Amino acid sequence: MLPSAPPSTSPVDDRPAPPFPVALVEEMLRMFGRAVRAHQLYLPNNPTYLRALEQARAAFLPIWAQADELVIEVTDTQLRWEGHPVLNEPDKTTDALPWVLYKDGIRELRLLRDVEQQELVNLIGILTRVRKTSPDEDDLLTLLWEQEFAFVRYRYVDVLLEGAPPLDASEAASTQRLVDPLQVQEPATETILPAGVVNLDDFDATLYFLDEREVEYLRDAIADEYATDLRGNVVGILLDVFEAQADPAIRDEIVGVLDNLLVHLLTAGQLRTVAELLREVTLAANRARDVTPQQRETLLSLPNRMSEPEALSQLLQSLDERAELPEQGDLNDLFEQLRVGALATIFSWMGRLQSPRIRTLLERAAQRLAAAHTSELVRLIGISDREV
Repeated sequence: MLPSAPPSTSPVDDRPAPPFPVALVEEMLRMFGRAVRAHQLYLPNNPTYLRALEQARAAFLPIWAQADELVIEVTDTQLRWEGHPVLNEPDKTTDALPWVLYKDGIRELRLLRDVEQQELVNLIGILTRVRKTSPDEDDLLTLLWEQEFAFVRYRYVDVLLEGAPPLDASEAASTQRLVDPLQVQEPATETILPAGVVNLDDFDATLYFLDEREVEYLRDAIADEYATDLRGNVVGILLDVFEAQADPAIRDEIVGVLDNLLVHLLTAGQLRTVAELLREVTLAANRARDVTPQQRETLLSLPNRMSEPEALSQLLQSLDERAELPEQGDLNDLFEQLRVGALATIFSWMGRLQSPRIRTLLERAAQRLAAAHTSELVRLIGISDREV
């Protein structure tokens, strides 16, 4: 199956060319997110946190070689730079950096040169703190204002007024409450009860119960807690330990755990976490120091094995038999981590799928992978498999 349109006509190509590669900004935000997560999980003197902080600082250097400032647009699910999405978090939870910024009114974040040396630690601390604040505590804007940043600037809107229509004169007048002096009631007289009679008003339990706003906050917090996928945090912690600990025995154990974890994630249908695992193991294999050839080969073999016909066929068959549909974004993320050789297996399964909805999702994800590897498409046209 060929892409519905050549790459030159896609919306992405209509955007103006950025001044330097988008991958630099994506890598910086990835390292920044890992530093925020490490700050949340570890003490400030923990080697894993310190290493994550150092990697985040290093990720800024290639950007400052090209520019003096970085302007990032904030939406509810994305961070965008020069019109290009550089961080995509579809879930609107406190674990998603775009939503943490957006829900408190931040619409643009401007980072200046040397922010990583001067104010990065304070910015990470604020983002970690605001993820756990209650409605009665200071919001993100207040915390940023109190810090008086010099290298971090931001544009914000009043979330209470955003999108609200203005009041006209009649509506404004109707909201005013008038008090008639002639209708003011006399103060109530105290009722004296006989001895031995209990007044239930003396046992008013209002002070010991939550009001509606607090109950709603707890309900949302519990829902967010149950909706949080802890598997992604487990993957991040394992890879943090892999990079921080140079002991071969520890690294061999982590590699084995990641191998088993991949199987469990596939069985549970956690496609997004599988994509994150495949992406992060590739980065860790190339970035960690003193990695043995066997360890690097084992880590890099995970995305290779996922792209093999047998493993990929089992995955596609399980998706076809599953009653619950996967998210299109999760399927796209997973396919982006597969090797180009997976295209032949994906195309061969197009005619075997029983679910039309799964076929539609698979076609969209395959088109993205095919558009990035047109040379593989040309090769597949000439193979003997008629289904492909």
